[in-house]
Amino acid sequence: MGEIMLTATTDRINWQDSIFHEAKMSGKVSELIHCISRRRVITESAQKIGIGLTEEEVQLAADDFRLVNQLETVDATCKWLEARFISLDEFEKIINYQLTTQKLAHHLFADRVEHCFHQNLLEYSGATIYEVMFKDKYLAMEIFYAIEEGDLNFADVARQYIADPELNRRGGYLGTIKRKQLRPEISAAVFAAKAPQLIKPVVTDLGIHLIRVEEIIQPQLDHLLYQQILMELFDRWLEQQIAVIYNQIKTEIQAGLH
Repeated sequence: MGEIMLTATTDRINWQDSIFHEAKMSGKVSELIHCISRRRVITESAQKIGIGLTEEEVQLAADDFRLVNQLETVDATCKWLEARFISLDEFEKIINYQLTTQKLAHHLFADRVEHCFHQNLLEYSGATIYEVMFKDKYLAMEIFYAIEEGDLNFADVARQYIADPELNRRGGYLGTIKRKQLRPEISAAVFAAKAPQLIKPVVTDLGIHLIRVEEIIQPQLDHLLYQQILMELFDRWLEQQIAVIYNQIKTEIQAGLH
């Protein structure tokens, strides 16, 4: 079979057209329009409200960005930007946009976070749990009663029946799981338990769940949860605004292609 040799074309390529064409061929145009709509909503809303940025705020945000992305030196930052075809001016615009987004969210919804938290206390509750999965309900029930009667302990069962090496090593420990992360049937059983307690096997379409509830954790409105609730409120509002202008931007893009 002969080799196919690819050579670089000498024709000048219109990269904007090529990138947009590739986006269409990859099914990414709707995602791009959504991003454009999001940026327009945030930018125009911030301008209407009069949200401004100080040099100190921008510098702190840039420092945080570099820290998160492990860009510890100027050289590392420049290489990171070059790999993504981003200029220094564009990098500053990215930081400004992210900071504007945060300030807009805070302006619109900071006074609603605490109320939302208290309205949804159950949703933000958590549980520290251990889990072993079975395919056979009767086996799961048999093991449940054996543990209850003291003939077996959960750690030995986990070591015997968990195939995943890392989960096996942890004895089935899943950590602290938020209530809303659990399936409704599991959530109901877990949060009805009086920890520490082994609960009866729960049947879902995934299999049979044998769960030990180690601790029920009542929610505290710390910084992380505050930010989570703030952005949940903001994202819901943002999606409503995007829905209003999405088709308008789609039409503008289609018109610009002709």
